[in-house]
Amino acid sequence: MPSIATIAADHATRRDPRWVFPESSLEWTLRGIVERSRRFAAVLRDLGVRADDRVGLLLDNCPDYVPLLLAIWHLGAAAVPLRTLAGRWFSLDRSLERVDAECDLGLLVASDSVAAEVLAGWRRRSPRPALYLGALTALAQSAPPLVDGPYDAPAGALALIQYSSGSTGRPKGVMVTHGMALSQLAEINHNVARGCRGKRVRASASWLPFNHDMGRFIGILNPLFLGAENLLASPRFYMMRPRRWYELMSAQRSDLTFTTNTAIKAALRPLSRIGGSGAEPPIDLGNLFCYLAAEKIHPAVLRQACAVFAAHGMQPHQFRIGYGMAENALGATSTADGPIRIGHFRVAADGVVTAGTVAAADSVELVAVGRSHDGVQVSIRDDAGSLLPDDRLGEICIDGPCVTPGYWRNPEATARALDGRRLRTGDLGFQHGGELWFHSRKDDLVVVGGRNIDPADVEHAVEELGFVRPNGSALFTLPDQDDAPGGLVLLVESRARPGDGQADDQRTAVQTAVHCGFDLLLPDVRFCDSGTIETTSSGKKRRRVIRERLCAGAFATY
Repeated sequence: MPSIATIAADHATRRDPRWVFPESSLEWTLRGIVERSRRFAAVLRDLGVRADDRVGLLLDNCPDYVPLLLAIWHLGAAAVPLRTLAGRWFSLDRSLERVDAECDLGLLVASDSVAAEVLAGWRRRSPRPALYLGALTALAQSAPPLVDGPYDAPAGALALIQYSSGSTGRPKGVMVTHGMALSQLAEINHNVARGCRGKRVRASASWLPFNHDMGRFIGILNPLFLGAENLLASPRFYMMRPRRWYELMSAQRSDLTFTTNTAIKAALRPLSRIGGSGAEPPIDLGNLFCYLAAEKIHPAVLRQACAVFAAHGMQPHQFRIGYGMAENALGATSTADGPIRIGHFRVAADGVVTAGTVAAADSVELVAVGRSHDGVQVSIRDDAGSLLPDDRLGEICIDGPCVTPGYWRNPEATARALDGRRLRTGDLGFQHGGELWFHSRKDDLVVVGGRNIDPADVEHAVEELGFVRPNGSALFTLPDQDDAPGGLVLLVESRARPGDGQADDQRTAVQTAVHCGFDLLLPDVRFCDSGTIETTSSGKKRRRVIRERLCAGAFATY
């Protein structure tokens, strides 16, 4: 089958679109990217990379990530994207050591900003080469391009080992084959065309991290697959000035981007300032279709986004919602043309879902995440794997051509996640009105007074309080311990560490907001230092890990 590298080379010959990297003040053509990838491939070959090897990419979002990924596939090797920023509670060196032990990396390429002791630790442990990206690019400048060849790849050949986000436990290496990747890209574009009124994507844009599945598929693979123009930056570039990103998309006439609930929320206040009369340029997003995915979409954020973006020419029907995960390469469902459905539901402890109302405290408001993509079967099942009817809460399961064959060298996790080719996602949801409704992560759900409560809903309400940091709360259940009974606890990161009196007032404000919004009493509200509530690369909170560290006394609360 043709590989993504082959498809990209064909587009470079016929169309040669522009790729713009504003953070680096660079603009490349696709033909230049393909040429650079062949030089990188020659260097990798000389460094000993062979077919079926695995190459670790300890890289931030940067222009050379694109040709380097293609170079790895030119040689028939697999890429292992890694985070350059480790969590607060574990070192990058230890994380890299564990990944290398699992993947037996044939080569490691690291960002120039990665500390020297990390690479020194690698070299002490491993006979295989490791080098900074700057050294690789210097070698590539004088290397003759790899001779053109048949870069086609078998459908079952390994393209990537995608480490899962680790939002509910230790990250696992999801195997992504070339066949999965190409099937996913075909699905994305079929459903984008369906959802965007048949419009062909001419110019895409992404700042999402390349080490995350959505950032890599939408930021790199999809524009290569389409031969589209592309605007690329990093999460830091976006979060520093969200409005600047939308100004750039406006100037580039971008017509497709993907983002997250957290990121769109961060842009609402900057975008509320209408440009054109002062120093800030006007923003025209009338051409843009924006998909929200990777984390739960909160209805209030969606409503605010529709209102704010309308002032910049973007209508509510230009927003889309998607649902997926790395184990399915990326997406499994998405909303199509028309208004996105928002509903109120009561979810009983036995899983029965009934219509709710705005006024009912035991009612949860959810956003529909759309219908299954063509060729994908999404079902709701109980713990025994039996199919559940509509309006029953159960585990979301997926079957289709993009489902992973398993986790790299982890048969136990593979057996837990896969029932034949059917993927147990670990997510809870239900079917209603012909669409899938995501409720919560299975491991995060808490049951109080016979009701199922998603911590994300409570956390959103808490984070609306002015003194709470963005993404700065985490709700979970503590297990019983020898010296204390378990129960619900809410951790809160305050914007500034409060004094004793302030802490009491803020705790009362949190408890009042939760009680009024959810009819839920939270006697155990604890404040913690900034950075304690760790998130994954896609912004999901690692509640299980945070809970384990709290129980182990790894951080202080007050």
